[in-house]
Amino acid sequence: MNKYRTLYKALPFCIEDKENQDILEKENIYKTYTYKSNFANIVLSDDNEEFFNAKEKQIINLLYDEECKSLYLANQNSEIQATFNPMSSTIYIDTQTKELYLFANDKDFIDCDTIYEQIKQELKLQESIEELQSYKPSLFFYSTLLLGSSEIETNPFFFGQLDKDNTIKQDTPTYHFSPKDEENNLGTLTIFLNSCTLTLLNYSLLDSTLNIKLTLTNKESKEKQDKAIIQREQKQHKEQLKPLSTAMLHPILEDDEIKCPHNGVVQLQSNKGKSITDKNIPFILETDLLYSSIVGCPNPPISGGPCTQVALILPSARGLKKYNDDYPIMQDLVSSGCLSDKVKQEIKTYGVDK
Repeated sequence: MNKYRTLYKALPFCIEDKENQDILEKENIYKTYTYKSNFANIVLSDDNEEFFNAKEKQIINLLYDEECKSLYLANQNSEIQATFNPMSSTIYIDTQTKELYLFANDKDFIDCDTIYEQIKQELKLQESIEELQSYKPSLFFYSTLLLGSSEIETNPFFFGQLDKDNTIKQDTPTYHFSPKDEENNLGTLTIFLNSCTLTLLNYSLLDSTLNIKLTLTNKESKEKQDKAIIQREQKQHKEQLKPLSTAMLHPILEDDEIKCPHNGVVQLQSNKGKSITDKNIPFILETDLLYSSIVGCPNPPISGGPCTQVALILPSARGLKKYNDDYPIMQDLVSSGCLSDKVKQEIKTYGVDK
């Protein structure tokens, strides 16, 4: 409590130059009034410097800038700047440095899907939603900056630290992710700190929403994330296909050259598609391409070693019409719709789309 009082009660006094003129420029205020006196150093002595620096920027904006860049999380009236209490749940956006600060407290809810629209509308910003989403976010739960943690292997979708007796620590943030929309890789993230809770709606594990990075270690959790990655790929490929006419897509033929991401060459051999030809050259159907050998891949051992075969073909790489009860694979889609054994392993290991 004293920390908040110290920051809030340190109201500015009048600073004058040699000619007894008030110094009001923001640059001079930053230099002369930075809360670095002895009492402020005491306040900052327990590793809360990031929080107090962020709060300092917010308060200086409220006191000196013509445009208020703060708002309440709960849609309260923010027109009167003096009503802002440093202990309230607020948002501060710095459009100059392109940074976003969220100050949350016990029992707060933040909808990650609508928060940027709320900021744009309430502050009447000219920036687009996409531009605001590119700002660097910092979410503070009281004075603790939330950065994420590693999964507790014995507790799927629980992230945090354990005490010596293998119980979850109460004095550091603990995160619990509850999947709600696996198709879009979204869920509810609940953060526990001491006896307080903060809830994030529409949080994405893959996107590390609001710069909270959660690392999976549990086998079951990794499998669910792998599924989410595949579903995201399929959705993205479907979106990419919308503007394309099927007449513009070309099936892979036996004499085409297909390469892995590292330039290894796929050995194409038509078997099931041998009776379907284009200018007497057989088609390569899905069954023909799957598990085809890859030769000459230069991927070094330190990066997983060379690709040896085609390991996975996504439905998005298929043509629309079956031949011999199998699908042709499209030249235009093979690079994004087919994975080699090493690329598939990288996705499982690191949880990223290679």
